[in-house]
Formats: sequence, C-alpha cells, structure tokens
Amino acid sequence: MQAGGDLRRSLGPAQVVAAGVSCIVGAGIYLSLGDLVAPLGPLVVWAFVLAGLACGLTALSYARFAARFPEAGSAFSYVLKAYGPKAGWMTGWTLVLEYTVGAGAVVGLWSYLIEKEFGWPQPVVIVISMTVVTGLVIAGIELWSWVTVSLVVMKVGTLLLFCTLAAAGAPAPGAVELAVPPGEFLRVAGMAVFSFLGFESVSTLAQETRNPKRDMPVGILGSLLVATVLYVAVAGLYARVTPQAEWGAANPLAGALVRLGYGWLRPLVTGSVVIGLSTVAMAMLVGQARILYAMARAGLGPAAFGEIHPRFGTPWKGTLAVAAVVTGLALGAPGNVLYGVAIVGTLVVFTAVGLAGANRWLAWPAAAINVALMAGLGWEAWAVTAGWMSIGWFSYKEKQ
Repeated sequence: MQAGGDLRRSLGPAQVVAAGVSCIVGAGIYLSLGDLVAPLGPLVVWAFVLAGLACGLTALSYARFAARFPEAGSAFSYVLKAYGPKAGWMTGWTLVLEYTVGAGAVVGLWSYLIEKEFGWPQPVVIVISMTVVTGLVIAGIELWSWVTVSLVVMKVGTLLLFCTLAAAGAPAPGAVELAVPPGEFLRVAGMAVFSFLGFESVSTLAQETRNPKRDMPVGILGSLLVATVLYVAVAGLYARVTPQAEWGAANPLAGALVRLGYGWLRPLVTGSVVIGLSTVAMAMLVGQARILYAMARAGLGPAAFGEIHPRFGTPWKGTLAVAAVVTGLALGAPGNVLYGVAIVGTLVVFTAVGLAGANRWLAWPAAAINVALMAGLGWEAWAVTAGWMSIGWFSYKEKQ
C-alpha cells in the first residue's frame, strides 16, 4: 500500500442508489435527447432499450464484483485481480476517458445551456461551477451524498412532471414513419450509451459504503433500472408530442412543454436541467478520484493520489487534479469529440469487466453488443481512444 489513510464507510442504500441516478440522469436525456430523436423518431425508445441492455449485462458483472471486492477502484480493481497489473493499469488508464473526458463533455454542455438561456459567459460558468463542485466533493463523501439525494429528487421529479404533462397532451401533427438504416440505428444506440454513463460509478463508492455486499448490487442495478424506465418514457413521449421538424431542439424538454402550453414551466425545467447536470459532474469527479486513489494504493499511480485529507476523509489531491483537467477539457476541447471518446472508452472498459467476470453467458453477448455499438461511432472517437490507449500501453512500468 502507498500513502496512508482509509476512506470512511458512511453511505447507506438510499445514498448509493441516489449516487448512481445522479451520475446517470443528465446530459444524455436533458440536452442530447433531440440529437437522438431526430434521426430515429419514435424508434429512439428501442435505441435506449439496446443501450440499456448493453449496460445491464455489464451491470450484472459490476454488481457481482462490487459485492465480492468492496474496493474503491471499480473496474480497475476487478481487472487487476482477474488479469494482473498491466491489464489493471490499462483499464484504469481507459477509465479516464469515461470519467474525466465524460465530465468534460457534461460540463461543456451544461455551461453552453447556461450561456444560451441566461447569457452568462461560458468560460466564467465553467470555472465558477467547477470550483463549487470540487469544494463539495472534497468536503466529505457524506455531505456530497446528501446534497446529491436532494438534487436527484428534484431532477427526477422534473422528468416525471414532463411525462405526466406530455402523456396528457395531444400528439403532434404531421409525424411520419422513418426508414432507418441499421447502421444509423446502431450509431444512435451507441450515442445513447452516453445517457447511461456512470451507472457503474456506484462501484467506486464500495469502500465508503456501510454494507457493500448488500448495497452495491442494489445501487448498481437499481439506479440503472430507474434510468432506463425514465429514458424510455421521456424519449417516447417527447417524440409523440413534438413535431418532426423540431425533434433536434437544443433544450428539448423545455421546448416541448412550451408547445404543450406550459411555457411558464420553462424556467423551472431549465433550472432543473442545470442542477441535474451539476450532480453528474460531481459524481464523475468522485468516481475518477477514487479510481486514482485505488491505482495509487496499488502502486500503479502517483502516491499523492492515494493521500486522504485528515479532516474530510477524501482523496483530495486526486480530486483537485481531476477537476483541473475537466475544467481544461470543458474550456478548450470540442464537445462532439469528447462525447464520442467517452462512449468508446466506456464500452472498452465494459467489455473488459464482462470478460473478467467469468460469466461467459453474460460476457460474450455483452461484448458483441458493445462492439456493435462502438462500430457505429465516428472515426475521430476511435482515433483519440486508440492514441490514448497506446500512450498508456507504452507508459506502463512494472511495479518494483
């Protein structure tokens, strides 16, 4: 073991499920819904089902591992135990694409929405919001978890309100059936994986959960089930009440409510979206810092990332490092590239965890679906992911 200090076990099942929902329900349903609905129309619900199935098969492996090995490292720890240090290192290296790059994409979308809706400069929003988020994450896992529970209630409540009003509204006129090529369907389903990004972030909290053997499977599978049901309902209803010409809207839920005659709810919905995306950023920051903590404690990363704050009991140096990189990505990197890279990196890790789990009847179908979804994504995402993994491969050093 490296630098001293242990994480504190303070989380219960409600907090663990809320942590999962907080990371899952975010940009993928709030802001990217229009981009997913536009090419598929009502068929988008099946894209969400396929993406949810891919994540669900992987979630079973995560739940099994998290219950057996209640450690902070998530996929890094599982692959490390199954295949050894180099495979573990590569998994941890690839997880940066999911958590850090994914967080950069979320913060970029979040700040863009605030600038569009309220006129606040995007760079200022990014810096101020990341400062607040980082402070909350460092201040202690229990404080962060209860803030998360409160905000999750708000953002899930907003989605349920949308579903209720949209179900009662009249269908939009003029919708037509779309002839969707299989390749386009797979591309959109692959993009929909971004909407589920982070369900396995629950497993990074295993070392801070009071009863991980019970709470880890509940948190991982429960949060994924909640998100899948919400996504299918919201996407289907959005396609039903929105004219086809407007399916690609930038703030889809708020726009749909305006068309349904509930324009006075737009500020509430937009505010909920902003708050909802903040919980995603926090959850990704928490997850990445704990993966770096586990890597440092295993001797596969800088020792500073394994240090625990003496007062707050959190891996504060790793948190600060991740926050700095996320801020830089949100300020300077193209959002569409971040989006695709995060998805490809995530599916690579999902495949590795599934194969490490030794449940072949789960692993091989999950791997086949993951590869199919990755195949539909753009070459830019593949190129960046391959380049990043090549750097990780050649930078690995055997532990002395």
